[in-house]
Order: sequence, then C-alpha cells, then structure tokens
Amino acid sequence: MQLCVTIVLFSLLWSVHAQGEWHSLGTNEYFIYHGKKIKDSQAAVSACTSMNATLARIKTKQVQDFLVEKINQTTDTPYSSYYIGLNRTGPAETDFQWNDGSNMNYTNWRGNEPNNNRNQQECVQIGTLHGNLYTDLTYQWNDYKCNNPGRYICQRLFKPINSSIETTTDVTYNSTTHDVTTQTMTNASVTSPSPTYYYIIGIVVVIVMLIIGLTMMNCYKTKRTQNFRQDKKQDNSIELQNDRQLVDNEIYNMDMQA
Repeated sequence: MQLCVTIVLFSLLWSVHAQGEWHSLGTNEYFIYHGKKIKDSQAAVSACTSMNATLARIKTKQVQDFLVEKINQTTDTPYSSYYIGLNRTGPAETDFQWNDGSNMNYTNWRGNEPNNNRNQQECVQIGTLHGNLYTDLTYQWNDYKCNNPGRYICQRLFKPINSSIETTTDVTYNSTTHDVTTQTMTNASVTSPSPTYYYIIGIVVVIVMLIIGLTMMNCYKTKRTQNFRQDKKQDNSIELQNDRQLVDNEIYNMDMQA
C-alpha cells in the first residue's frame, strides 16, 4: 500500500514539473508552459490569471533571447507555439498593443508576418512549425487566430525572498515621443521556484484525505463485522433457549402421560 502511494505521488509530481517552471529576468519572472496544448487564447489568459500573472510582454530583444533560450532547453516540445500578451487593435501591420496598454516598439516578426490571414488573426504567438519551411528554433512572432490551440508564456513581478541581488537602472530617452523610460534589471538571471510547491501541498492534502477515507471505511467494516458477530451470537442464544424450551415441554408431556 505504501509503495503504491509513493509511486502515485512520484508520478503526479513528475507530471506537474513537466508542465513548466518560472524563470526570472530582471524585475519579472516568466512561466513557460510546455504541457498539453490548451484550447485557445482565453484559456491561456485564465491560466496566467490563476497564477497572479498575465500573458508575457516581449518588449526587448533581451527578453526575447532569454525566453528562446529557456524554451530550447525543453527537449520534449522542440516545435511549439506560445501565446504572448500582444493583440491586434486594427488592420494595419503596426496596429498591435500589449496587454498592459503599451504600444509595440520592439518586434520580432517572422517573414511575411503579420499577415492577418482572412482578417481573423487577432492574437500573437511565438513559435516554430513542423515542416521544411519553419524548422529553426528562433521562435519569431506570428499573428494567429485566438481560438486556435497552443501553449503560453506568463509574466508577473518577480519578488525574491531574502534576496540581495544587485540591480542596475537604465534610462532611455526617445527623441520622437520625448518619453523617458526607466528600466531596472538585475545583473544575472535567476530561476525561481516553480509552482510545484503548491501542487505538492494539494497532492499531500488529497493523499491525507484518501488515507482518512480508507481508515474510516476500514473502521466501518470492522464495526459492521462486530455487529454481525454479536447479532449472530444473540440469534444462537435465542435458538438455544428455544431448543431447551422444546426439550422441557417434551419432558413435561412425558411426565403427564406417565
């Protein structure tokens, strides 16, 4: 029994770990989901929201290269597409906006993209496709139908625990828009703990409930067996009394006839 529970627990933990993990870069961390394809972009949004995150925003080449590096370290899905937080706002090639409301400045479109095929491609994925045409692993961008299956990349603010990571601040001035952008980045990327911890807690709770359920069932069966034996004993006692009564009656009748 203990061996079976151990095997099940190990299998569950392995399957959870295989779904993805968080990787931190600068002030953000990214969850690259490489499990079974989800239904559509809305399912991807919901999955990120459940982890207090949003679909990833790739605003710099540094983030693009970082994510590609992490994706390529996954050997089980070398050819995949991942939803990101970029959506079409109009028919023009530049009519895209990030899910935080900011405009698209850095881009990494694949050749002949975005093409808004049949005027139905409102979402964006990064990825590769099977076949001779797309066999590289650069994970360039492609506008995509929002109701197509795929995987996803989430993003949220990185909050290291007891961290003493040194940070640097870069200030960029845009002479066209007269905007000043300040970005704080760490000197090194760190892989943060994955949400496996929370899944472990859930699995442990399920196992504990299962053990409690089996214990209660065993107690119920034991109690039922004891009641059955007690009832049987009482029935035997009643039968014995009835037999004795019959014998006494026969003896009495014989005495009366004599």
